[in-house]
Amino acid sequence: MNRKGFMETSFCGLKNNTSKIVIWILFLFIISVGIANTAMGYAVIYPAIPDQIKDKNEPEWTINLYQYQDESIPPLFWSVSDVDTDLVTVELFIEDSDWYLTITPVPDAVGSNDITLTLTSTRLGELGSVSDSQVITVTLLDPNPNNPPGQPSGNSPSDGAPDVSINSDLSWTCSDPDGDTLTYDLVLQPPEGPALTFENLSAPTYDPGTLQYDSTYVWFIYATDAHGSVTPGPFWSFTTESEPSILQFTQSDWGAAIESAGSINISVSRTGGSDGMVSVDFVLETGTTATQDSDFTVTAGPLTWADGDDTAKNIVINILNDSIFEPVETINLKLINAVDASIGAISTSTLAITSDDDFSYEHHPQPTGRIPDTGQYSSYTNTFGENHDYIINPPSYTKLDASGNSLADDAVSWTMVRDNVTGLIWE
Repeated sequence: MNRKGFMETSFCGLKNNTSKIVIWILFLFIISVGIANTAMGYAVIYPAIPDQIKDKNEPEWTINLYQYQDESIPPLFWSVSDVDTDLVTVELFIEDSDWYLTITPVPDAVGSNDITLTLTSTRLGELGSVSDSQVITVTLLDPNPNNPPGQPSGNSPSDGAPDVSINSDLSWTCSDPDGDTLTYDLVLQPPEGPALTFENLSAPTYDPGTLQYDSTYVWFIYATDAHGSVTPGPFWSFTTESEPSILQFTQSDWGAAIESAGSINISVSRTGGSDGMVSVDFVLETGTTATQDSDFTVTAGPLTWADGDDTAKNIVINILNDSIFEPVETINLKLINAVDASIGAISTSTLAITSDDDFSYEHHPQPTGRIPDTGQYSSYTNTFGENHDYIINPPSYTKLDASGNSLADDAVSWTMVRDNVTGLIWE
C-alpha cells in the first residue's frame, strides 16, 4: 500500500471519526443546555413580585401574574399558601390564559401576612416538574392608627408612702391621646401570698378592702383602650400603718365595795399595737349616786402609756368611810379623749359602795297633844266636834338625816322631816 495513500486514508478516517465525535458532543451540549434552560427559565418568577401595602379600608385588588413568569414554553401553574385568613382572603384564577391573584382584606383587620406564591412548570414531561417560589408580604395599614393609652400616674397612695390607713382606696390617673374609653387591670402584691388581680375596672380607683397592719404592698396598673392597646404603669409601693392601740376597761362591773375597803383599782388595758405614746382620760358618768369628796376621791387623769408599754393602768378610787348608814351608792366611770389610740367596747365601768354602818334611828315619843287638822282656832257654828272643840297643837318639825337622826334647826342639808305633832316622817 502506498504510504501516502495510507497516511491520507488514515488521516481521513481519523478526521471523519473526529467529526462524528464533535457532532455528538455538540448534540449532547445542545440537549443539556435546553434542559437547563427549561429548568431555569420556564419556572422562574421574574421579576420579583413586589410586596403589597394597602389601606385596611382598601377594597379587593388583583395582581396579573403573567408579568412575573416566562410563558414561552407552557404550561405553567401558580399556587398560593401560608395565607392568614384573619387578615386577608385570596383567590387564584385564569382568564384568557393568564393567571391572576385577587386579595381581599378582612374588614377592619390590620397587620402583615407573608404569603408564599409558587410557579410550577410541567414542561419537561417525564423529566418531572420544576418550580420557583417567592414570599410576598401583604400589609394592611390603619389610615387613622390607634395610639396606646398614656402611662398611668398620679397614684394614691404615693410611691413609698408610710403609715397608710388599712382602709385606703387605691387611685390613679390615666388618659388616652385618642380619647378612647379606658379600662384597667390592677395588680396588688401583699407582703405574703400570691398577687391579687382586679380586672376590667371602669374607673381609676379601687377599694381593695381592709389591708394588713404594718405591711408593705406593691401595685401597678395596666391601662387598655378600646382597640386593645395596653400600656403598663410603673411599680408603686406603700406601707400601712401600725396596728393602733385599743384602750378600754378590763371589766364593765367591779361589783360592790364596803366603805372600809379603802381604795379600789379600776384597770384600763392597752391591746392591739403598742407603738408610740398614747393616753386616755375619764370622767364620772351620768348615774353616779356617790358624792365625790364626800363618799370617795379619785386620782386625776389622764392615763398615759409610753412607746412599747402595754401594761394595764389603774384609776384609783379612795372610798371615804363615815359612821352614817347610807344606801348603796354607785360610781360610774367613762373613758374619753383617747390620743393616738381607739377606745374599745368596754368604755364604761361601775363600782358600788355599800355602808358598813348599822341602820339606827332615834326613838321619838308619842305625841301627847290632840291631832290638829287645818289649824282652825275659831268655830262658826253651834255644832260640836269642830276644830275649836279640841286642843290645838302648834306645828312643829325636826330635820333628819338619811339615818333618821335629828339635825339642828339651822342645818342646810337634810334628807327627811319629822312632823312632831303627828309623828309622821316625810322625805
